[in-house]
Amino acid sequence: MTSRLLTEADTAKEIRKLVAGAEARVAVAYWGATALELLGLDAAAKGTKVICNLESGCTDPATIRQLRSRLGEANVKTHAGLHAKVCLGVASAILGSSNASMRGLGGSNGWREANLLCNDPRMLSQLSAWFDQVWDEAILIREAALRKADAAWQRRRVVEGRQTDPVPLIQTALSDSSIRAQNIWIALYREYVSKEDKAAIRQAWEARRGGDGREPKLPRGWYPYTNWPRWPDDAILIDCRVKKNGSARCHGLYRTPPKSLRLSFSDENWADFATKATTITIDGFTCDLPMAERQQIEAHAAKWLGHRREMRMMRLSECLDDLEPAEPKNSSRPV
Repeated sequence: MTSRLLTEADTAKEIRKLVAGAEARVAVAYWGATALELLGLDAAAKGTKVICNLESGCTDPATIRQLRSRLGEANVKTHAGLHAKVCLGVASAILGSSNASMRGLGGSNGWREANLLCNDPRMLSQLSAWFDQVWDEAILIREAALRKADAAWQRRRVVEGRQTDPVPLIQTALSDSSIRAQNIWIALYREYVSKEDKAAIRQAWEARRGGDGREPKLPRGWYPYTNWPRWPDDAILIDCRVKKNGSARCHGLYRTPPKSLRLSFSDENWADFATKATTITIDGFTCDLPMAERQQIEAHAAKWLGHRREMRMMRLSECLDDLEPAEPKNSSRPV
């Protein structure tokens, strides 16, 4: 019976030995991007079980997806109260302070850690009973829980100043209530603004500016939308045209001005304006609208607009039930 102190520099190597060729049991609260390779779980036996704390916002959901794919969905659970770091093998165990991350396992700018390698049969028996109890309390992980964790993980990166790429708007709205509550709309319409109306709008804009003899131009980057009865100020728009045959084309993200620029260009016609945006920043998130999410909107646009309407402005939050991906059937008890 021996026990040995492990520092952050030694721990990952010893865990790899522990999980090699045997069904290990791992209860570690927080998981970083390279955890599978660091701990050797990319080559672990299929029966290996993992418990994480997905709800904390401190675990990378992409890593948990990899674990579920590698070990099987039934072998990866989450426990919202987990803070322990325990790796249990057949003949030894490692427990201590290191999370499954580069900073906890000897990476540059990492933490000073202390872990204990133990092969005392009595201690192994106690740890085995402890793991089984926590496993019974933990719950399986659904994709909806992973999407919620995506938002929590991204928010943490924003707070820490580490967001490097935009996140998908629809996915983020589905998982984060603060995004759902934002001033985000889907603008559905049948026809583009005609050339004649565009010319009339340019003339009316120049007249409002008090014309100076130059070729009339709209402010750079602004796009006109004509005769909308409802037009939100300081909003994010998802622009989508729906043809009479039901096919649709989503043109992406636009922003409306903080204060209305509504312009009358004839006795019965008016225009509102929005400017094209590649990404938008909402509540700390930088979001885009990738092609897959545009196609989701296109698939439902005709139903949302209906047969008789020419245009409709809908809050994104009204449409999210239709945009929620279908869950795969799962007989196990999920999050």
